[in-house]
Amino acid sequence: MGREGDFPEVAGLRRLGGTSAESKSRKRNMDKKIITLLFLIVIVIGSILGGVLGSKVDMEKRIGKAQVIPPPPTGTDDVTLPSLFSNLYFVKTQNEGSGRSEVYVAKKASNYGTLASYHVSGYELNEGDDGVFVVNDRGLYFIKRCNTGTGTVEIHRTTASSGYKTFDIHSGSAFSLDDSGNGTWIVDGEDLYFISAMDTSSGKIEVYRASHPDYSPYDLQKATSIPSGEDSNGTWQIFGGNLYFIKYRNTGGSNVEVQVLDANNNYQRGTTYESWFDTGDGDNGTWDIGLNGDLYFIKTRNTGSGMVEVHIATAETNYTQVYHYPTWIGQEDGSNGTWGVY
Repeated sequence: MGREGDFPEVAGLRRLGGTSAESKSRKRNMDKKIITLLFLIVIVIGSILGGVLGSKVDMEKRIGKAQVIPPPPTGTDDVTLPSLFSNLYFVKTQNEGSGRSEVYVAKKASNYGTLASYHVSGYELNEGDDGVFVVNDRGLYFIKRCNTGTGTVEIHRTTASSGYKTFDIHSGSAFSLDDSGNGTWIVDGEDLYFISAMDTSSGKIEVYRASHPDYSPYDLQKATSIPSGEDSNGTWQIFGGNLYFIKYRNTGGSNVEVQVLDANNNYQRGTTYESWFDTGDGDNGTWDIGLNGDLYFIKTRNTGSGMVEVHIATAETNYTQVYHYPTWIGQEDGSNGTWGVY
């Protein structure tokens, strides 16, 4: 049996933890090599991490914070309007040379900068004083509010395919001539709408519809949630059956407001948007609703370019992103007829 104590040296071996000078020297050399190796490893790792972090910083400097920048105002063809923007029409009823109402159309493809087509319509010139013109993709409508043969408000249409010359609708309607001046007349699709603002039994703005093809009787009669006294503060439009109130007087601030009332909710609930436009421009042109529910301001007075201008606030940006385009026609013609989009 062995016992505790010193172990004899074995030839060719050394005891671990020996105290000889040679052993100490070898230990010091080994420690230096380990430290050097660790130092090199730290340098390499630092270099790798530094490169990654540096790349990230450089990338952030190049990209910056993501943001949406609206296109700058322009009237040139270097910026093309989105494909779903509407066409512009002008129904000229004064100072024309043909003796008839004339239709001018500018296409979105040219940014409204050139005249796409011109048509002499089937309407006599003096008819324009008796009603309201509306253009859409089906044709040129005339809502005749006085001097009618039927004793009712009448709706007439010349077809787009005939260059607005050939009539395909002559119809009386469910609406009395007594109401002719009591509100706003609109064609949406092929249906006739009346936005009644005066002498309403409900004290609210009321929406009436008489549908194509007979335009009688009413098939919609709804009181909205908007008081009738608001009528003088803006203008009305129907698009897709929904009611739009473009309010440019007595708003909560200095911006034109767009109030949208949903037909599916019987015009009782809606949303109000504060648009890009200033209320100071409210009376300087025509307000309309085009494709997508976008807001169009056709500025016919006090324009910066000297031309009639089209300004479009998009519905998808809650009417805060705007495109600005001067048209082909001078503002001196702005009051010589009816403007709109389709």
